[in-house]
Parts: sequence; structure tokens; C-alpha cells
Amino acid sequence: MSTSSDSTQPTWSGDEPAPLTGDTFDIPFTASSDASEGLETGGCSHLAAAFADAPAREGLLNKYKSVVAWYARRIQDTSPPAKRRKVSAPTCDTCNLTLSRPFVCLSCPFGGCWSDGHITNHLKEANHSFCVDTKSGWVFCAECDDFIYHPTIDELYISTVVLIEEQQTHFQTGKRAREPYQAWAPNGDERAALNNVTVLPCYGRRGLLNLGQTCFFNVILQSFIHNPLLRNYFLGDRHNTRLCKHTDCTCCEMDNLFSEVYSPNQTPFGPTSFLATTWKVSAEVSGYSQQDAHEFFITALNQIHGTCRGSTNISCICIVHQTFAGQLQSDVTCERCGNTTSTVDPMLDISLELKGKSGEVGAGENTLAGCLRRFTKPEKLGAKEYSCSKCTKAHEAVKRLSILKLPPVLSFQFKRFEHKTVSKAVPQKIDTPVRFPASINMAPYTTLVMNNSGKDGASSCR
Repeated sequence: MSTSSDSTQPTWSGDEPAPLTGDTFDIPFTASSDASEGLETGGCSHLAAAFADAPAREGLLNKYKSVVAWYARRIQDTSPPAKRRKVSAPTCDTCNLTLSRPFVCLSCPFGGCWSDGHITNHLKEANHSFCVDTKSGWVFCAECDDFIYHPTIDELYISTVVLIEEQQTHFQTGKRAREPYQAWAPNGDERAALNNVTVLPCYGRRGLLNLGQTCFFNVILQSFIHNPLLRNYFLGDRHNTRLCKHTDCTCCEMDNLFSEVYSPNQTPFGPTSFLATTWKVSAEVSGYSQQDAHEFFITALNQIHGTCRGSTNISCICIVHQTFAGQLQSDVTCERCGNTTSTVDPMLDISLELKGKSGEVGAGENTLAGCLRRFTKPEKLGAKEYSCSKCTKAHEAVKRLSILKLPPVLSFQFKRFEHKTVSKAVPQKIDTPVRFPASINMAPYTTLVMNNSGKDGASSCR
């Protein structure tokens, strides 16, 4: 792969940005090694044939592991730019264009672009069979002319990314690394207990009926149904409807909802009881008119919190706060004396602007990462907006938001309505599409990383 000569060259053998060989990168291949497994799961016969040859299998998997680990280390690097090792961006070996999403051949060091077909042309000309997308881990077969699936590849991708994340993650208050992940292996007693257990699907296959302009209602319920933490809580009988003493209990409605959705019944379900209970406890979302999905989301979380076991006003350990609660930190720095005042606020979600202060969506900013960059970008405050507690004078300041504590499930809300008229009586919807990645590294938007990166953002606003 081509790179510039004045910086360290990225390679695909596993030596950038840190060695991937030895004890620090020992990932066992625990998936089945049966060459016919790919065929049984509708996979690629060419990959199954390659796996039948032990040396070819080992070489292909090692190359795949190194490529995936290279990209995982690259996106997990949150060190300050001044301390970051200079590594030039990879370029296509055919057209020399910089690659934001490299595709790498699994038989040689060639890396190329997908959009112009250079990687697929290389596979045909060199008679090589497979290449991998470094970002997603997907494998492309030149003979099938399609992306392919194999359980061994899928398991290796997950285990490699998890291992890199473990190596890059450290506790804030100590130097210990994150505890390594270990797959659960049942012992003898657990196997005996599982012998007579009915296996349920891990996700619900039952749809929800529209009860009359209840799209806002159903979309939030679907997000709850497919939330693994909420699913495990209610299917684990942590809230028993028959033993509950609350009236108009939202937790009871959640318990009934999960029981219905995960039941053998495949017909669509109408959550009429849930809707009626919502109307009784929350007048602001009652009635037959269309309501705001985010408003119902917050209302539902508050009602679940209020009727859930472990609910308290301080240091709450209910399922809502265990799942959605995080913390935002606001830092205001006085430009006169340099004093910084920090305020920590709880959050259940983050509201993101779709438009900048100019009123137009910036080029290339219609992505989740772009919205997060705008959310955490330093903002200049006028002298009338801030009074410093140290120098006791009103002066210009710089305000910056960051995420102090990430919750297990982070919810985003996009502000899609604006008031353009003078009276501001009629809101207009912003129909700008927002692109979401399959995964996102939230470290650059956290307080820890921003503080370690220095005050470059604040000084740039002055």
C-alpha cells in the first residue's frame, strides 16, 4: 500500500500502531473448524474450501485478524495529537488516493479503494480470492462477486475488536486495564438446570398495531422491546405484575408488553392497556392527536422510574437509571482570569442540533459524529451572559459541554423543529437526513479525553 515518505507507513502485517503478536494478542479460534459449516449456514463454498487447507486457513485468519486489529487500534486512539505517533493515512495502491475506508487483500499487502473498483480489479488480476473491509470486517469473495459470511470470521472479528478495546481502556482512578471478557461456560449444575428449560428467542418477532395516530407511541415501545437491559429485567421477573401494589403502574404495563411480544403468538399486538395507562398518568401526551416521540420517551422513563423497585431521588438504582442515566459536564472559562467553573448535570438523553448558528447544515456535518462535534464545540459567551466568581466581574467566557459519564445505553434526540416566522407560532420541520455509523467511538466527546487533549479548543475560541 502506498504512503507518503515523511511519516510512518501503515502496514497490514499487524505492526501498527503497536505489535499484534505474542501474548498480548492471543485470540483463540473457538469457532467450529468444519469446512462445511459455511455451506450449512448459506456461506461461501470458496471460503469453505480455503478453510479445508490448514496452512491456508491459518494464514487467512491471521491476516484478517491483523487488518481488523489495525483499524480497531486506529479508531480507539484517544491520545492527544501532540503525543500521537505520526502515521500517514493509507492510500490506494492503484490511484494513490487517501482511503478513509481501506479494503485490503487477504493474500498480499495490496490495499485499494472500493468505489473505483481497484481492489476488485486486483483480486481478478492477481487471482486472489478474498479482501476485507477494515471498517466493518466484511469479507468480499471475488469468485462469488459478493460479500460473504462465515461464523468463524464473524466470531474472530468480534473477539479482535473486544480485545483491542480492552487493551486501550483503563480506569480513570487507577492504572488497571479493563477486565478481559470471558465467554460464559456452564458448569455441571448449570447444564443440569438447563436441560428442562424452554428456549425462548432473544428478540421479539411480534409487531405492534397502530391504535390511531400512535406511531410516536409504537416506535418508543419498539426501542424498549429491543433494549437487552430492559428485556432481561422484565423477562427475568424483576417486576411481578401480580405482586405489584401500584395503581396505573407503567412497570406492570412494561412487564405485560414483554410477555406478549416474546410469547409464541405471532399476530400483531395492540398495546391498548399501555396507552390507556399513559393517558391516565400523563395528561400532556393523552388524546387522539399525534404526539412527540421524544416527549413520550421521557414521560415513559419517568413513569417507569416512579413505579420501579429501587427508585430513589438520590443515587437511584432503578432499571431506568441503570440503563439510561449519564452525566454532562459544563466548563465555563473566564477569558480575563482563566478561572474555570465546572457544573455536572444528570442526563437521560442528549439533544443534538441539526443546524449550526448560520442556519444551514454544514457540508459533511449531516452525520451523528458531526452533530456530536457541534454539541461539544466551545461556545463563546458575551460579557452580559457570564459573571466570573473569581474576578467578580462580567467578562467574555468560553463554554464547553462534554460527557462526564456515559450510560450503558445512550439516547440521542435530534431537534427537527424550528420557528422561522416572527410570531414563532408555527414550527417547521427540518427534514435533513442524518447518517448513522454501525458503531461510534464516544471517547473524543468525553470530559476525560477533552481534558487530556489540553485547552486547544478553548484557546481557539478566544
